Amino acid sequence: MATVVFKGLYDSLVGGSLSGTPDLRVLLVMAGFTGATEEDSVNLVDITTLDEFDGLGYVRLDCAGVSVAYDATNNRYAIDFTNGVGNEFGDPVAPGTGVIAGLVLYLYVDGTAANDVILLFTDQGAVAGVNAANGPLGLTLPADGLVFVQAA
Repeated sequence: MATVVFKGLYDSLVGGSLSGTPDLRVLLVMAGFTGATEEDSVNLVDITTLDEFDGLGYVRLDCAGVSVAYDATNNRYAIDFTNGVGNEFGDPVAPGTGVIAGLVLYLYVDGTAANDVILLFTDQGAVAGVNAANGPLGLTLPADGLVFVQAA
């Protein structure tokens, strides 16, 4: 299991793109995703093979209630957003050509892979290793937040 923090996240934190309420989105990927070894990526287009989930009815998650906060006590940034109701990626969603290998969090800029900023990939959690089954496809976040990034 792995969580990869991309150069795009660090650049966005330093550059201020993640201050306030940034427009964060989540997409699901399958086993062909190559980004787990491409940590220097800044934009979605930098990933050699995205291999986005392809089940009919699947949609990318537009995150609501986004918060990016610096935790001075632990010297880290916490990124979180509001849990949905279990159908954030569509309902109904048909099985894809492969199981879901993980999720990618990215900063939506204009909807193009050349400009949208890739932040992180994780294969941990309830979504990885499953496939859609002609019903709702959702995501439950950990209670303390989606990701923590240690400050330098």
